[in-house]
Amino acid sequence: MKISSAPKFTKSVKKLAKKYKKLVDDLEVLDDELQNGCSSR
Repeated sequence: MKISSAPKFTKSVKKLAKKYKKLVDDLEVLDDELQNGCSSR
């Protein structure tokens, strides 16, 4: 890997991390809703 491509690589990793974090947040919200739904019945 050339050093000149490092910034590009970092950028794409950050983009991926953002996407991943959003996914995790969505999953946690879903999990909460599922648990609340099960316990309220």
